[in-house]
Amino acid sequence: MAFIWNDESLAILRENAGILTTEQIAQLLHTNITAVRNMAYRLKLSLRVTAYNQPTHSAGSGALCL
Repeated sequence: MAFIWNDESLAILRENAGILTTEQIAQLLHTNITAVRNMAYRLKLSLRVTAYNQPTHSAGSGALCL
């Protein structure tokens, strides 16, 4: 069955594109990765997540100490 996009799910996609991974967005929307990728393409949204865009975690969780 095809995923039905509504205003709320489109808003979630727009707000999280480039911040969360495609898999995480699909989980939020209870759909599959292909549906998320196809709609992002239609809306001309980039799903590429860079280190700059990722949400920050607690100070000690991801720090690399040399």
